[in-house]
Amino acid sequence: IVLMNASVLLLLILAVSNTQHAFTLMYIAVFKLIIDFMLLNKAAHFLAHKVSMLYYPFIGVLYPFYSLYIVLGAFSRPFRWKERQFTQ
Repeated sequence: IVLMNASVLLLLILAVSNTQHAFTLMYIAVFKLIIDFMLLNKAAHFLAHKVSMLYYPFIGVLYPFYSLYIVLGAFSRPFRWKERQFTQ
């Protein structure tokens, strides 16, 4: 998951300089959004949850930034989880 989100963000940076990368980014991003939507929809159906997918495109665009921020933050600063302090 982290590698896919990192590749999407890397392609976003490369797309600024080259239109070939922009098309690659578009294909990968649309493919990722479709696959994630199908998985979320199936999981919500299995768990018998009513899920509004109205905000999904917006959240799907923001999620790569959020997930990489969490991963990089976990490696760069101490954190507390279940009353335990973790440091690097």
